[in-house]
Amino acid sequence: MDSEQTRPLRNLKHLKASNTRIIFVVMSALVLLVFYFIIHGYVQNLNQSQAAVIKRLHTIAFTSAKLIDGEEHQLLLEKYSHRDDIQQNNDDSLYNKVHETLSTIAEINNLETPIYTLVFFPSDSSVRFVASSSAYPYYLHTYERYPKEIIAHYTTGHDLDEYEDENGTWLSSFAPIKDRSGKTVALIQADQKFDSYLAAARTELIGNTVLSVGIIIPFVILLYLFVSKLLKKQVENQELLHEQNEEIKTQSDIIEKNNLDLEKKVIERTLELEKRNEEINNFLYHSAHDVQAPLATLKGLLSLARKDLTDAQALEYIQRMESTTEVLERIIQIIKQVHEIKNSSSRTVATSLQHVIERSVYNLDIQPEEMEVLSELPDKFQLVTDPKLLQMALYELLKNAYQYRSKKNGSSFVKLSIANQTQDEIYIGIDDNGEGISPHFKEEIFAMFSRGHEKSSGMGLGLFIVQACLERMDGSIRLEEKDTPGARFTLQFKNLTEA
Repeated sequence: MDSEQTRPLRNLKHLKASNTRIIFVVMSALVLLVFYFIIHGYVQNLNQSQAAVIKRLHTIAFTSAKLIDGEEHQLLLEKYSHRDDIQQNNDDSLYNKVHETLSTIAEINNLETPIYTLVFFPSDSSVRFVASSSAYPYYLHTYERYPKEIIAHYTTGHDLDEYEDENGTWLSSFAPIKDRSGKTVALIQADQKFDSYLAAARTELIGNTVLSVGIIIPFVILLYLFVSKLLKKQVENQELLHEQNEEIKTQSDIIEKNNLDLEKKVIERTLELEKRNEEINNFLYHSAHDVQAPLATLKGLLSLARKDLTDAQALEYIQRMESTTEVLERIIQIIKQVHEIKNSSSRTVATSLQHVIERSVYNLDIQPEEMEVLSELPDKFQLVTDPKLLQMALYELLKNAYQYRSKKNGSSFVKLSIANQTQDEIYIGIDDNGEGISPHFKEEIFAMFSRGHEKSSGMGLGLFIVQACLERMDGSIRLEEKDTPGARFTLQFKNLTEA
C-alpha cells in the first residue's frame, strides 16, 4: 500500500528531474549558439581588419619604394660596409636623406613602428637593416629571424600575413628598391604589430558579449529555479569530495615537508663540500707558497755541501737530492699555476695565435732541425680570448710534441690549422708525427698525474693544465683518432674570431 502511494511521488520527482535536464540542455544549446555567433562575427571582423591592414601596408611599401633612389642606397652600402658605421642619423648626408624620406612616409601614414630598408647578403645568407625612420640607426644590424618570403620574393615584393620574429608578431609588406638598370638593390618594409589591429574586433566582441549576457541572464535565473535541488545534491557531493581532498592535501603536505627537509640537507651538504673544497684549495695554494722558503734554503745548503764535500759517493747523493728538489720545485710551480688558472679573472682580448705560437717556440728553445713548427692558419688570424691562458695551453701542447718527437719518422714536425669553423664555434687542429699516445692511456689522458706514454718522465700534469685553460676560456680539447704516426688534438673555442 505504502509502495503504491509513494510511486506517484517518485514518478513526479523523476519527471521534474527530466524536465530540468531538458531545460538545461536547451539553455546550454542556446548559450552555445549565442557564443557561436559572437565568435563567428569576431572571426569575420578579424579577417576583414587583417585584410585591410595588409592592403594598407602594401600600398605604403610599394609607393615608398619608388621614392628611394636605388643608386644612392647602393652607394651608401659601398661607402659604409660595417655594422654601426653610422651611429647617428646625421653622420652621413646620404643616410640622412633616406632617413628623412622614411620618416616623412611613417609620419604621413601614421605608422606605429619604424619603416626601414633591408639588404640580403648571399655570402652568409643574412638579411641586414640599412636605413630606417627610427631616431637611432641600427645600421647593418642582422635581422635574426627574418621571414623566408623575403628571399623568395626579393625582386618582386610580397605581402606577409601573420608571422613571428625576435621582436614579436607582425603583419608586413615589402617592395623592391631598384637602380636605374632595374636591378633590385634593397627592400623597403612596412610593419604593423599583430595586436594593434585586433582592438576594433575586440571592442565589438565585448559589446556583443555584453548584449548576449543581458539576454541570457533571465534564462539563467529560471534555470537556477529548476536545478536548485540538483545543485543541493551537488554541494553535498562537493563537501564529501572536499573532505577527501583535505585528506589528500594533508598527506601531500607531509610529503612536501619531507622533500623540503631532504632538499635542505642536500643544500647544507653541498655548501659544506664547497667550503671544504675551498679550504683544500687555499691550503694547497698557501702550502705551495710556504714551502718555497725552506726549499730555497735546502737548495742553498746543497750548494754549500757540494763545495765542501769531495767524496764521490757523497757528491752523487747531493746530485740526487738536487734533482729531487728540482722536481719538488716544479710540482710547487704547477700547483700555483693550476690555482692561478682556476681562480684568476679571465681577460678576453683579440689575440694573434701566430704570435702566441712563436713565443711558445722561443720559450721552449725549439730549433728547426729538432722539430719544425708549421702553421697553416690564415694571415693575421686572431682569437678573441684570454692570451695568458692560450699561451699556457699552447706551451704545454708544443712541449709535449717536442718531448715525444720521434726520430724514426724522418723530420719531426707539429702542424697547427683550422680543423673546422661554424657560426658559433671554431676548431684548431694540432697534429704531430711523434711517438703518439698509447691506446690504454687515451681514456685518462687529461686526468691529473696521467701519463700518455710508457717513456714519460714528467708528472702527468701537462694535458691537465691544457684542459683547465680551455675550460676557463669556455672551450674544450679532445684527442682524435689518427691513422698516421703521432698525436692529433682538436681545440674548440667560441667563434669570436677577428681577421
